Amino acid sequence: LPPYPWQRERHWFDPTPDLRSRRSHGVDSGHPLLGRRLRSARPTWESDLGEPRLSYLDGHVVHNRVVFPGAAYVEIALAAASQLRGGGPLTIEHVELERLLPLPERSDCALQCLVDDRDSVEVHSSPNGEPLDWTRRATARLGPHTDPPHCVDLSSIKDGLGLGMSAFA
Repeated sequence: LPPYPWQRERHWFDPTPDLRSRRSHGVDSGHPLLGRRLRSARPTWESDLGEPRLSYLDGHVVHNRVVFPGAAYVEIALAAASQLRGGGPLTIEHVELERLLPLPERSDCALQCLVDDRDSVEVHSSPNGEPLDWTRRATARLGPHTDPPHCVDLSSIKDGLGLGMSAFA
């Protein structure tokens, strides 16, 4: 040991809480509004509205206030359904917008999307840094998985009816 007392100085880089939370918060879904899939008992995604790629949200102004668009809730539900069902035709039913989400500062808000076993989707918001203060903003239900529409050969239908191309010109 050295003959002098220890200085007890730290020389390590402490990541910011935001950087630390991003590392521990799961896998990016690839969808800017849906965000990262969290490790959880039921499918849950979280997004930070302060991300630069969501700057277009600042343009949604209602009565001189920036608010989160209602269509964005539907987009989040569709993105969650796509992640769970692997794409294909998707339907959303019974969308209910419960509370307006004002965005005076986008960087101060986080969204979570949760899907339960009955295919009910909930979107909650929280001020960043407040892990226990979540407010439900919207709900929806994922509709039944439908088969893709069948392609129909229009010329065979016309020929079967005895109609020539001149009848549709």
